[in-house]
Amino acid sequence: MANDDKRTELNQLDEGDWLHALLAEGQMQIAKHPKPQAVKRIRQRLFDEIERPEQAAA
Repeated sequence: MANDDKRTELNQLDEGDWLHALLAEGQMQIAKHPKPQAVKRIRQRLFDEIERPEQAAA
């Protein structure tokens, strides 16, 4: 019985590694293509940072 338990644990681990690799690939694809809302937020932060020195100099 102990060998069967070890095989089951190893199989589950292998499936977990496969799933992790699959999800990691999906996360990389999502990071490469942000949603339009995220682009707007990033763009607004950049514009805010650019405008601050002008406000400080005024």
